[in-house]
Amino acid sequence: MLAVGGSALGSQLLTGADGYTGCLAQNGDLLRFKAGDSPLGPCTGNQVQVHFAGDLESIMAGTGLVGQTQNGVVTLSVAPNYSLPQGCATGKFAKWDGAAWVCGHPDDPAPLP
Repeated sequence: MLAVGGSALGSQLLTGADGYTGCLAQNGDLLRFKAGDSPLGPCTGNQVQVHFAGDLESIMAGTGLVGQTQNGVVTLSVAPNYSLPQGCATGKFAKWDGAAWVCGHPDDPAPLP
């Protein structure tokens, strides 16, 4: 299990699957990789053990994410209802209007729940 910025990420080898195991450093370097379910040596310091096995064939996206698989390519993106507008004019900012994120002005009243 890998904790990143308050989120948890991780993977495990499937039974009978060929895979690789190693250590992931905080700077993103992958170290001590070898085939099987154990790294070449123990992960140290803030490194975490990670497993890689085969190709991704599907993805289960949690709240606020959309995932899909097509021809072996897996994509994961932010769901539209969780995506902030990117083209707000100067002086405006992303604001929830009660139904969606929109570009708002600081003086606009907040919607009631």
